[in-house]
Amino acid sequence: MWEMAVTSMTAFFRGRLFANNGRAYSQIALGAGTTALIFLAERKAGLSMLAAAPMAGFIGGALQPFLFKTLKYR
Repeated sequence: MWEMAVTSMTAFFRGRLFANNGRAYSQIALGAGTTALIFLAERKAGLSMLAAAPMAGFIGGALQPFLFKTLKYR
């Protein structure tokens, strides 16, 4: 299991994990931006940072499978 994770991370950082790197990076940026906007909206609504950060992280993490479902891997 550890070897599979290391192999996947190595392929990602070398740019060999996804068939279309530009689309993958744009999906990652979209997810990170959405998470940041959710965090800022929660802070503006009056939540403390200790409450807003885990909630935004959970929502952003739950969004990733939907963003990555159309990506093609090598």
